[in-house]
Amino acid sequence: MSRLMRTSVLLILHVALILLAASSFTLVSWMWSSGDPLSFNFFQFAQRGGWGRPYVSDYSLPQVLTYVLGYAIGLVAYWQLRPFRQRLIVGCGTLVCLIGLGSFALELSHWAFDHHTSLVVNAPAIAVAIGLLGLVQLGRGLTAQVQRAPSPAHPV
Repeated sequence: MSRLMRTSVLLILHVALILLAASSFTLVSWMWSSGDPLSFNFFQFAQRGGWGRPYVSDYSLPQVLTYVLGYAIGLVAYWQLRPFRQRLIVGCGTLVCLIGLGSFALELSHWAFDHHTSLVVNAPAIAVAIGLLGLVQLGRGLTAQVQRAPSPAHPV
């Protein structure tokens, strides 16, 4: 599998996981049953801290794990996108993934450690848009690569 294809698969996984987590998994139930409402979290900035009350996350553990996996795969995908000279996409995608991964790693830590600090900066709509833009650019690169390839010699 070529680097171009690996990067494309990683970007598709990144976009799919972010869409799944941002919809709170309602995307799955919406696709297989009619009438279930579809919800989507486009952007969220939330900060909490304090003492006394136990911390209760706004996110379920599967949702947090999906975000962590989606943003981590996004980082790997954007790292592999560097040689294709897409600096703006790589820079913006890496920044969004780093912020999202950090936010949800902190959120994930609540299941392992008892603390009351929470800072969620989440922009799944931006992450999905950048991921799709990266896929479009990779598609253009693949098309150009195929057009530049010499055609095989045909015996007469």
